[in-house]
Amino acid sequence: MNHYFLDMSAKSLSLLIAFFVFSFSACKKDIPLEPEVSETSLCLVEIDGKFEQRFLDQMPIFINGGDQGFLNELSKNISYPHEARENGKSGKVTVQYDIEKEGSVNNIRIILDPGYGMGEASKNVLESIMIGIPFTPAILDGVPVKVRKEIQIIFRLE
Repeated sequence: MNHYFLDMSAKSLSLLIAFFVFSFSACKKDIPLEPEVSETSLCLVEIDGKFEQRFLDQMPIFINGGDQGFLNELSKNISYPHEARENGKSGKVTVQYDIEKEGSVNNIRIILDPGYGMGEASKNVLESIMIGIPFTPAILDGVPVKVRKEIQIIFRLE
């Protein structure tokens, strides 16, 4: 008879453990990873009002740390949108922007947006770090020129 109760206790304990493991894993929300920010190779130069692919004498340089400083600023200031996290959504955002002849940024626009607040979050963070004159100007044939560039931000859940 004791053997029967021990056998039932072991089964009950196994079922209880399985229940708790399942309960915790079923309630677990996907945790957002840090958004991955990268520049694309797009750099178009404005010539006579049209943007064209040209080789520059000098690319625009982010004043606060160059390319790596630019990516670091974006990375440390962007956060996973609440709406995307709550709905378990991931995606890639592409944002274009123009760097004027004196180095200021304008015309920030979302080109690719998976929704759930990811596009707006990306645009907003870019706008927040682009106040003032954040870049040295791009140079073509010894003259400052306006250029169009873009970044991609990838939002992933664990």
